[in-house]
Amino acid sequence: MLYPKRHWFAHSPAFFRWSCWFLARIVGLIFNVRREGLEKLPKGGFLAIAPHVNFLDSIFIWATFPRPPHFIGDAHFLLQNPFLAWLIWAAGVVPVNRIGSDPYAVRKYLRLMAHGDICVIFPEGARSLNAQPIQPMIQATKLISKLKVPVITVALEGAYDAWPRWDAKIRLPRGRLRVRFVEYLRTGSSNEAHSSKPPSLAAVFNHKNKINVGHERQKILDSLKRAAEGEAAAIQLERPGRPQEIPRLLLFCPACASTASLEWQEARRNIQCAKCHFALHIKDNKLGSFSQGQHGPYLTIDRWFNKAIEALAGKNPNELLLATKLKTQIAETADEKAPVWPASMRLDKNGLALRTDQGTTVIPLSVAANGLLEGSDLLIISYKNSTISLISEEGLAPAWIILARRLANLHDLFSES
Repeated sequence: MLYPKRHWFAHSPAFFRWSCWFLARIVGLIFNVRREGLEKLPKGGFLAIAPHVNFLDSIFIWATFPRPPHFIGDAHFLLQNPFLAWLIWAAGVVPVNRIGSDPYAVRKYLRLMAHGDICVIFPEGARSLNAQPIQPMIQATKLISKLKVPVITVALEGAYDAWPRWDAKIRLPRGRLRVRFVEYLRTGSSNEAHSSKPPSLAAVFNHKNKINVGHERQKILDSLKRAAEGEAAAIQLERPGRPQEIPRLLLFCPACASTASLEWQEARRNIQCAKCHFALHIKDNKLGSFSQGQHGPYLTIDRWFNKAIEALAGKNPNELLLATKLKTQIAETADEKAPVWPASMRLDKNGLALRTDQGTTVIPLSVAANGLLEGSDLLIISYKNSTISLISEEGLAPAWIILARRLANLHDLFSES
């Protein structure tokens, strides 16, 4: 038996969960993680939400919360190998299937809150590229908005500088890493947390409650934005090795909107577009433009990310084209271990054309635009009863989904569904 059974998750012995909490405390000491305002946390069961910027977010929360919390995480990522699967079992994590609904995982999570446990969720469902929160997932919005237990928001100050999604290396923060209480998003209480009776899901979740999903989604997003305020401006761009990684964030040229055209020029110490020769210089941890002999203002990195997306949005769709080499897997069933094939991809207004030795598959834009990102190197598309995995060795999968959504004329270019 290589993997723990699904019904075992979230039910590991207390010794294992407290051991993981203790190890997280040691990591917290290494990163010098501070805490602020966490004495305001409720005593019984509650849900905490936070912006998601790197894979260490959960460890930072573990290291500062007064007792071991339960996280809900992407089953596709968490169950990639037996070691990681047993580790998250020991830590009390609940794996959830993000492709479609997963009522089994949601009920298990609600029971934990009914028992008086701490639960934590990252509503965005993915790590932010530019430290600005993206739209919360609809499933997460419905869960949060129908809870009867308190829902609190915490900030992870300095976490973006420690390991932004586009930087391949973990870096110890320079004097600023803090888990801070922000606000009560929802007030509530759960009597079941102090009751000797068997826990009832109705005590913590009102499934009959009708909500305005758009309104609730915006409310959660606003709270996450307050928690993430100032993170993009605080990142240290001039740390050794980091300037070379910035093109993994600026996936499109802010001037010509070309895909993956920005490159680090070591000799000139700047970032330059291979197509239009637009250049960016780093100064005081900000980026300033230089084009056609003209210097532009120095802006924070999130502002340049937004400029790149604006350039893409303003481009004529007939001029948008991406052709690249990649690797792919095409599985007929969810459990199938399909081989990895070298492939080529062409993405334009006519759709996504994927060519392998087995032939060419043309995926409509409406389907490709609803693909699921897993990290920065994998885009999963469900098409004609098959699961197609597009694998980028350069970490450019976010550029593929953003471009597909732009070509499909979708307003939201990056957030999860």
